[in-house]
Amino acid sequence: MKNMSIKNDGRTFGLIYEDRPEELWLESTDYKPVVGSTVRVNGADYNVEKIEDDSLWLEANNKRERERESVKVPLNADYKVKLQTPAYPVLQFIDSVQNAKDKRSQILIQGENLYTLKLLTFAYAGKVDCIYIDPPYNTGSTDWKYNNNFVHPTDVYRHSKWLSFIEHRLRIAKLLLNPANSCLIVAIDETERDELGLLLKQMFPESLIQMASVITGGGNDPSVGFNKSIEYLFFVMIGSSTPQKLPDGNKKTPWIPLQRSGNHSLRSDRPKEFYPVFISTEKPYRVVSVGSPLPEGIDRESANIVPPDGTEALWPSRHKKNGPYLRWYCSSEGLRDLLKKGLVKVKGHPGNFSVSIFSKPIFEKIESGELENHIVGYEEDGSIKIDPPYVATSHLPNLNWSSSDYYTAVGSKLVDTLTGKSKAFPYPKSLYAVEDAIRFFVANKPNALILDFFAGSGTTAHAVMRLNKQDGGRRVCVSVTNNENKICDEVTFPRLKACITGKYPDGSVIEGTYKGRDESSIKEGYEENLEYFKLCYADRENVELGKELPRILPLLWMSSGSKKLLTQEEIQECTKAHYMIFDSFGLITQYRFISEFLNYITNEMELIAISTFDDERYQWLASHFAKNCYQLPQAYVHSMEREDEI
Repeated sequence: MKNMSIKNDGRTFGLIYEDRPEELWLESTDYKPVVGSTVRVNGADYNVEKIEDDSLWLEANNKRERERESVKVPLNADYKVKLQTPAYPVLQFIDSVQNAKDKRSQILIQGENLYTLKLLTFAYAGKVDCIYIDPPYNTGSTDWKYNNNFVHPTDVYRHSKWLSFIEHRLRIAKLLLNPANSCLIVAIDETERDELGLLLKQMFPESLIQMASVITGGGNDPSVGFNKSIEYLFFVMIGSSTPQKLPDGNKKTPWIPLQRSGNHSLRSDRPKEFYPVFISTEKPYRVVSVGSPLPEGIDRESANIVPPDGTEALWPSRHKKNGPYLRWYCSSEGLRDLLKKGLVKVKGHPGNFSVSIFSKPIFEKIESGELENHIVGYEEDGSIKIDPPYVATSHLPNLNWSSSDYYTAVGSKLVDTLTGKSKAFPYPKSLYAVEDAIRFFVANKPNALILDFFAGSGTTAHAVMRLNKQDGGRRVCVSVTNNENKICDEVTFPRLKACITGKYPDGSVIEGTYKGRDESSIKEGYEENLEYFKLCYADRENVELGKELPRILPLLWMSSGSKKLLTQEEIQECTKAHYMIFDSFGLITQYRFISEFLNYITNEMELIAISTFDDERYQWLASHFAKNCYQLPQAYVHSMEREDEI
């Protein structure tokens, strides 16, 4: 098996598969060949012998075909070119949408995702908070290509190709994720579910990995086996990442009974939590003092405890009639501390009192501002008064997710509505299923960076914008998708533009309402901005000559937080200007203007880019900035030529 390796790393068990070499073939309009390049013309592969008179002279790269004469084809003919490595991917500005002032932009990149991920390591290594991907399921239909060919269900290397395909991308994705706290979410069906689970365990051995089942609708009648109406979500929780409890729409009182109930509620379980509480017998009824615990073996009847004047003693009751005594919720010292803070409330009347205590965790959240409740005063018995009087409850779901909002048909209908087309995209994820999945990990991160490198119709970016609208967040989603069948041009970008503006391209408003937690009208749109780029490939010589600076500039903008909108005019200006100042970064290309450049540097800037081949000059310039500094083009070239990623 030439040019292949067994991916077992010395293992004799677990996931063992052949690492299938991956090639990238690009359209000649996007990637120009040079002498030595491999091109594919009418399904046959050739080597480029020479280029002259706007023509390619080609030699077949197999022995049988090589005996024939060289083939001549026009340079601008329709053929594919094999990408040479190392490659130098860059970003070409395509379009933008602006519907917000001074807000970070959402980002859409049209391009092959393997080298887009490579490119993103320059800007986002270790910065991504959440990745959500919905990769091809390898069902045997024409749902994905490997080395430019659809993978047939009878291909004996079908599963190895899929695992290689996913593993190559996850290896780079791992470099992008924040190692301290981030989450990878992968959607899949049963075809590669078990293989994917093993792969994730091998790639993220120290992370907590869980799998949720999601009902996606009625399914279709299969030719073999049962009807399929379920998909799966793998959650890889990295570092300290854990799902956050989310509001469930219910409310509860923060007051809980002082007397313990349920398991471990007997006096014998914790003897020190059996003591008298002395309550005034005249209004306002309140706890006056707290007694000491009775020694074990002494019951309250024989203890002969005399209450202070004007009070009566309240003890834990018995468990059932003539049963053992119960105990209080906390120790006597703990109750005295709660009493000082106003966290003890008396109910009832003499001879029939009960005592409640305020939940300490809820009290701490109120004090910290985490809850919307406020302490507005005190009741007559000295207990605190809060407004509103109830607190919202939260929960974590189990791993079986079932909601009609999660059905694939819901996703299809929404995409059709936003694009104005029928069956615009096959089997899109439900917006609400994706929204709920990522919410658990970014609800408490209003500035989170989210990535989807199998973006398809753009559902993840849409979900991120919905989250921002619901809580005022400034989260950014980087969406990456190819343009197979013009998906990006005709579905992804139009869909995202429509959900931001609430309008169709002709200016007419989009009727309809969203579901889930935010039932707003679609025509309201979102206060968001969007930048649309296309992945292209540069020549190394042009990179070193500074000719590719306009297509490297978006990486600096992304690395510094994608603040405000990056305009086409600014991108083109960078080849002419001696220096450029943006809200979040600065770029200087001419050393003699350094003094003038320094006057514009602000504390809000995240990075400084210095274009020079002189290392000593760069070090001298960098010493003037308490910022992250990049030396261009060296920093970019070094990042693209690293061999440990692809």
